[in-house]
Amino acid sequence: MQAAKLLSAVLVYASCNTTGLFDDVWHSGNRPVISNPESLLTAKGIATDTIHGGVTEITRASDHKSSPNCYYFVTNICIKDGYPVVVRQNRNEKDGHFRVCNDLRRKVKVRYLTITKEEKSRYEVVMRSKPLFVAACWQQYGYHLWLCIMSMFYTHYINNMNRGDVYIWNHAASMERTTASHYSMADYFGSPTTWYDPHHPNADQLHYKDSHFWPLWAAIATDPGSVMKLFRPPQHISRGGILTCYDNGIIGMTSPLSIPVDSKRLFSMRVVQLHAPELWPLERSCDSTRNMLIVLRKQGGGLRTISNPTTIVEAAANFGIKTNIVSFEELPFVDQVKAAATTDIFISSHGGGNTWLAVMPPHSVFIECWLDYPRRLVYHQLASDLNIRYMTISQGVDGTAFLSKSVLVDKSQVENAIRNSLSYLNATRCCS
Repeated sequence: MQAAKLLSAVLVYASCNTTGLFDDVWHSGNRPVISNPESLLTAKGIATDTIHGGVTEITRASDHKSSPNCYYFVTNICIKDGYPVVVRQNRNEKDGHFRVCNDLRRKVKVRYLTITKEEKSRYEVVMRSKPLFVAACWQQYGYHLWLCIMSMFYTHYINNMNRGDVYIWNHAASMERTTASHYSMADYFGSPTTWYDPHHPNADQLHYKDSHFWPLWAAIATDPGSVMKLFRPPQHISRGGILTCYDNGIIGMTSPLSIPVDSKRLFSMRVVQLHAPELWPLERSCDSTRNMLIVLRKQGGGLRTISNPTTIVEAAANFGIKTNIVSFEELPFVDQVKAAATTDIFISSHGGGNTWLAVMPPHSVFIECWLDYPRRLVYHQLASDLNIRYMTISQGVDGTAFLSKSVLVDKSQVENAIRNSLSYLNATRCCS
């Protein structure tokens, strides 16, 4: 598609050790304009009531049922108490739903309620001078959160949209109830309760807490208060109150599995540029000392982590590799970005914090330490998309239950992984 080609055009790839992005691409006035002939988004500054007669217009990005572009362009869309409200000409049109993709490309129904133009006049209407983005995200931490924000970023970018208000529909109800206590421990990359609006009338039901992970949302939202939770609508809209309305917006997003590889890299670069600009461009010279990032998991009692990291440190030292042991849940957001973006070899047990491999320099190495259970290849796919070599160490476990197991790495396996890593790094970064 044309948009993908234009996105690819702003990337510069060197044959050996460099991936760069033109520095002025993201500066105001220099951003490439990508047109979308299917877009019915309205121009800025036009009052909602003057667009299409003040009623909501809904247009699918693609009419094909299997299209990965499973999102809608909307005008005159409103939000009330955290759920969508569509304005119709008369009462003949019933409530309905948007059928969108989540971060796993599963179709999800985002329900909306309907009011008429006459009924709308009974509410206090607050107009927002920014676009509305609504997306369905299955889990809001780690790998799934990265896919969700990346997909929203790509969708609004190819449609030439500015940053705006973001509402997230978490349709996995269990994430807010039975497993909330477990997933709230995953603060090294976020949790289902991390980015909700603390001033929302239902905030007490969300166990809201402040988060320093706001910068990740900065690629699509204007400020921390612009990221909110979308609620399931009641059976009937309540009378009176406030309607927050938008001239235009996008409901849904492109399936992350269908986003061009170059565009996935573009989002990773954007994160580094925003929050660690001094590291840009990400480069590694052939003769630089190799370094290794060892990530341990401490929250939750240090479970599902590497139980003998000294074995890795000693093995790395034998190869002249400098090691850095961190726990992401103890680092500010920017320091997490810097730790991953400045390493050659990233080693960790399976977990959401591994998502930070997405900001490593191209031709780096990610080593995932596995427990004795069926492997989940999500990070293999992410590494492959971003031109990072993926390796594994599979080992026995300590403990009996899945969430209480820690990896006990074997020294010979570690040495073999390091040897292969150095061979790969020398081959890809020391070419002529």
